[in-house]
Formats: sequence, C-alpha cells, structure tokens
Amino acid sequence: AQQLRKAGLAVELDLSGSAFGKQFKRADRSGAVACLVIGDAEAQSNTVNLKWLASGEQETMTQADLLDKTEELKGQIEQLR
Repeated sequence: AQQLRKAGLAVELDLSGSAFGKQFKRADRSGAVACLVIGDAEAQSNTVNLKWLASGEQETMTQADLLDKTEELKGQIEQLR
C-alpha cells in the first residue's frame, strides 16, 4: 500500500474480513474506480487481482508488474472519473 501511495495512487485497506462482495460494494459506494485483491493465494504467489468496479473486468498480475504499471493505471483511473 505504501509503495502505491508513493506512486500517487489513493489506497485504502479493508482488513475487516468481510466477504469480497461486501468489500466491493463498500469500495464502489466510496467512489473507488478499482480494487486490488490480495488473498491468501495471491500473497503466496506474489500476485494481485485488479478489479475494475464499473465493468467487473479483472486481471491478475505480479506485484512487481503492478508497481511498473502505476502510471498507466493512474491514466485509466482518471479517464473513468
């Protein structure tokens, strides 16, 4: 989260343990454009799932690829706002 914030992305963590569906709804109501999901499997494989809330589209990438794509992601987020 800190690395993404340093790259200029707004990041909020949800450590509530709620079902992902509830977490996505909360994120959508808060005005978030996308969510990153890092569950147990993702943590073990050093990957993240990026979910775009408006379309429901998801993509999986390594954590390193995510950091490399921050400028591209910021542009996509700005287009969706």
